[in-house]
Amino acid sequence: MLGGKNLNFKKFIRRMNRGVVLGIVFLLFMTGFVIIDESNFKNEEGNIEEMITNYLQDVGDLNVAASSTIIPGDKANAAQAAAARALLVQLIDDYYTTSEVQNAYGQTSSDEISAYNTYLENVVMPIVKKQDVVLNPYSFEITKNGVGCAIVRVDCSYDIEYQGNYYQTIYTPGSRTFYDNYSDYGMVYVKGSAAYNEAVEQDTTISYDTNLAGTYSVDGTFYIKRVDGQWKIYAVSLYSYPDNINEVQANAFNTTNTEWKLSCDYIIPNNRKFIEGGLEI
Repeated sequence: MLGGKNLNFKKFIRRMNRGVVLGIVFLLFMTGFVIIDESNFKNEEGNIEEMITNYLQDVGDLNVAASSTIIPGDKANAAQAAAARALLVQLIDDYYTTSEVQNAYGQTSSDEISAYNTYLENVVMPIVKKQDVVLNPYSFEITKNGVGCAIVRVDCSYDIEYQGNYYQTIYTPGSRTFYDNYSDYGMVYVKGSAAYNEAVEQDTTISYDTNLAGTYSVDGTFYIKRVDGQWKIYAVSLYSYPDNINEVQANAFNTTNTEWKLSCDYIIPNNRKFIEGGLEI
């Protein structure tokens, strides 16, 4: 009996040792996998930055091409809108994926197409002559978001030149709400619209011929995924704004005091209120 008990105990020890060994092997495997995965991800950061940079530049090129046939002060007609949509669809095909990314927030490819349609319908497009992306040493913050996925926070700007006025909107991906609500603020002046006619009645100069140049800031977040060896965008949420835009020639807003005018943070022309530092003056 004693010999049988010893034999059973030895079998138990062997099984326990086998389980411990297998557990250690699995732990070492997982540790190695994580280390290799992290190393591979670090090696991909350059490719991620390159993809996002190319995308932002192609957005700028899209704005140049889409506005090149627009008459200043007019919204895009049917043919011009169709040509602009075709450019956006090509951009979507080149950079986006429909393969979902966890914890993603922002506009997907279908959302972006809908948002661009809203932009074309509601916004008087400025005539963009140049829109070149400008990076800084802190433009990208890249974090891993699961296997084969990443979150990219972007802080950069555009060196931009356009013909129009200060309160026209430059198209930026991920800004649907702004496009939907833009006309509600009385800042879209379509020739013949109620806002336009009201401004004319108030003897407000509405110029679409001003040459403007400066910096357009961009910040926001990309949610991306590696698909078939390439990094693709699943969703994006960006915010852009004119950071330092100046007239190349002073011929807008019917004033000769150009230096004072350019010191204003916001100009709301339909009621002739100039706001500087948040205070009406």
